[in-house]
Amino acid sequence: MPPAPHNFKRKQKVPKIDVERYLRRIKYEAPSHPTLGYLKKLHKHHLLSIPFENLDIHWHREIILDIDKIYNKVIVNKRGGFCYELNGLFYSLLLNLGFKCYLISARVFNEKGTQGSDYDHMALIVDIDNVKYLADVGFGELFLEPKKLTPDILQVDYTKYFKLLSLPNDEFILTSSADCSEFKKEYIFIDTIKQFIEFMPRCKWHQTSEESHFYQKKICSIATPDGRVSLTDIKLIETVKGKRTETLLLNSDDFNAKLRELFRIGHN
Repeated sequence: MPPAPHNFKRKQKVPKIDVERYLRRIKYEAPSHPTLGYLKKLHKHHLLSIPFENLDIHWHREIILDIDKIYNKVIVNKRGGFCYELNGLFYSLLLNLGFKCYLISARVFNEKGTQGSDYDHMALIVDIDNVKYLADVGFGELFLEPKKLTPDILQVDYTKYFKLLSLPNDEFILTSSADCSEFKKEYIFIDTIKQFIEFMPRCKWHQTSEESHFYQKKICSIATPDGRVSLTDIKLIETVKGKRTETLLLNSDDFNAKLRELFRIGHN
């Protein structure tokens, strides 16, 4: 059965942001009214314009879940961020544009298939004409366009395939595949409204715990029209039309040079 619709009559507090400047940052115009077509375009343009990155953790700059601070970092200073920042900001944009949406918490599967903790990841549910869609501009490499919150149907996203699996306890598992044969579990979630402040403890954990993969290594990654460009502590990864190449970095200076060249981000 599809999940029951949420009651949107309770007025949501809409953070005040400069919508026009935000839209210029993602190279898109304001929609005339909230439709699925506009949501898809906003989602894709966001991923093509704003990188997923955790650099502040390694530059010893505290990440605070405050929309004004995140807006100044990502939109004004043209940086990126990780899930709490990017999806929190995108949520604010959608609310300002008149979309019906809310935040959800997800537990991410690691390479061994083990689930993470609650609030490990932030994503969004957007309601368009009483049909729900999973939106996520803060997971790195995932889907370019939102996916319908309907279990057990195959959903194509350019060169990847996605499927949502439903569990008896009202949970969903997002899975992905490159070849439509073997599917990888990405994360698990319940369709329940969460508040922005509820993610603060886990956000702090990811910045300070040696167990967090964000604490362990740097990452800066952005979608491109033909694939993706990613920079880690030790290598540059470029994917163009399905072909992946890796280039080892010489040192930290090489990292910083490529960060400025490819992402227009400088350590200052």
